[in-house]
Amino acid sequence: MNATVVSMQKAGTLQQSLVGNVVHEDQTDTVLVQCERGVVNASRAFSCLVRPIVNDKVLLAFSGHEVFVIAIISRDSDHTTLDFAGDVELTTKCGKISISANEQIMLSSRGAIHQVSDSNHVVCSTLEFQSEAVSLNAATIQSNSKQSFINSDTMTVTGTNFYQKVEQVVRWVSKLETVNINNWIQNIRNTLSSRSKNAVITAESDMKIDAERIHMG
Repeated sequence: MNATVVSMQKAGTLQQSLVGNVVHEDQTDTVLVQCERGVVNASRAFSCLVRPIVNDKVLLAFSGHEVFVIAIISRDSDHTTLDFAGDVELTTKCGKISISANEQIMLSSRGAIHQVSDSNHVVCSTLEFQSEAVSLNAATIQSNSKQSFINSDTMTVTGTNFYQKVEQVVRWVSKLETVNINNWIQNIRNTLSSRSKNAVITAESDMKIDAERIHMG
């Protein structure tokens, strides 16, 4: 049996590694670094996730005519930026992922932000939403609070059944209240009191007033 031998190409060899200081950066993956060889133009290695900034002490790798920043050794400031060129996916097959900060956590996107989970819990002292439009779709909505305030120029409530159960209702209508009802039934246990400057009751056919005593005038 004749064997086929395929020659393997020799991979690029790392020739030297030096430590240098970043002297210029322009928000790209290429920076100018001062090292023993002088000022060199170095590209950020793919595995170096932190973007180098001026005055960073970095580790350089020389491979042929290419120079790479493979690590940031030290930095004068506490600011760190993780910079990626394309799509990023953070995944754990088992366990959990935690993100914590002493001050703020900010999420910003030019596109949409999607959250998908079995349950979502938010615990905070103050929660504020600002949006031009809000759409909420749910099979059941339950709200519990000591006080609720709703301010709106126009409010529309549409449904099949509407139930209210409270101890006391006080309502102020400054101009006009119009009620359009097919049938209106009021069951009042004690007293029905109606006061107005003028009162008009109109019935097309019959009007019935039934009581033990009727006082008029």
